[in-house]
Amino acid sequence: MLGVNDNFTFLTIGHRGCAGLEPENTLRGVKRAIEAGCGMVEVDVHLVDGELVVIHDSTVDRTTNGVGRVDSYTLENLRRLDAGKGEKVPLIEEVLALCLGKAAVNIELKGANCVKPLIEMMENRKGPEVLVSSFDWDQLSQYKVMEPSGCVAVLVDRAKQIEKALQLAEELDAYSLNPSMRILSRNLVQQVHGSGRKVFPFTVREVADFLELREAGADGCFVDDPNMVISRL
Repeated sequence: MLGVNDNFTFLTIGHRGCAGLEPENTLRGVKRAIEAGCGMVEVDVHLVDGELVVIHDSTVDRTTNGVGRVDSYTLENLRRLDAGKGEKVPLIEEVLALCLGKAAVNIELKGANCVKPLIEMMENRKGPEVLVSSFDWDQLSQYKVMEPSGCVAVLVDRAKQIEKALQLAEELDAYSLNPSMRILSRNLVQQVHGSGRKVFPFTVREVADFLELREAGADGCFVDDPNMVISRL
């Protein structure tokens, strides 16, 4: 289990680093989230040339000065792009090194074929506590098979998927179920808590979102601007 959570009555998770204040999924954003007091930082990964790179979309267009699909780039060329304010697209190792001793890391498996490289990278390597999550439930299941002691979170954003998500969380002995704010309810939180798991909704962008999830009894949340949450705890 994630011991870092023992230090927080409510876990503030920096979404894509600190996406509301800095370029998303950059070391600059991760550092800003840590400085703000986040107990966990969330980033997304894709596989490029055998390395896990930190970027959300399947293309580079929105978050860098490049164009095209992430998987069309070599690692060298991808790292030459400007991901905002002069930042490079980070490697996941760089994020883990930055967070060591400061915050846990939620690694969302966004691209295909990320499981084996992630496990190999983490073997025999000192690093921060890691929570692995994904909307790709097949990859999440594969990760748990290959790393039975790994800590995982089931992501769900559609009401019609809730029952399957709850079932999967049970099967994988997931640490948490992370629902979209759109489908969050007190009943859902109670169901998840009843199975001994935590609930971390995504993504808080307005004070009203935070007040809603606190009323529902969530254990933490993903937030673009951590100050919005931390100042109200």
